[in-house]
Amino acid sequence: MLLISTGLVKKLLIADYLANNLVARVFVPALYSSVETLVAVYAFALQLFFDFSGYTDIAMVRRCCWASGCRRTFASRTSR
Repeated sequence: MLLISTGLVKKLLIADYLANNLVARVFVPALYSSVETLVAVYAFALQLFFDFSGYTDIAMVRRCCWASGCRRTFASRTSR
């Protein structure tokens, strides 16, 4: 449960915050100073990292549950 929570925090709080507030500056660099654009480029890299890291944490929990015998739970949800 801790790994799912960590993954959700990475994805929903950190990555989405960076995407909504800083990364938009990468696509319109003429409106911002060079320092702001550089910060936005690094924020974009961090956003990608936290986005994929959060998804990976959640996927690892699913894989561990599947490997340990929770196959019926996931199989019944995906077979519909």
